[in-house]
Amino acid sequence: MGDSLKGELLSPRHLKETTVAEKNVLPTAEDVAAEKTHQGLIDGVEKFDSDKLHHVKTREPASGAEGEFWDPKYGKCMGIICIRRT
Repeated sequence: MGDSLKGELLSPRHLKETTVAEKNVLPTAEDVAAEKTHQGLIDGVEKFDSDKLHHVKTREPASGAEGEFWDPKYGKCMGIICIRRT
């Protein structure tokens, strides 16, 4: 078995010729624009300066309708907007 295997390895090969075609797929204009937009958003978040923020006060609405979502039984908000009335 060793001689036949060695003979097969050292014998000349008879393979078919093939042609190789390289494909280099470039991104489309939409792909480039989407990547640029995404990178711009990431850069904006990373380089955000919190010193530009201003402190604001919010006014409580005069109607008091938001208070009805606060459930004193459970001591927590039971709706979307909660204002705890004391």
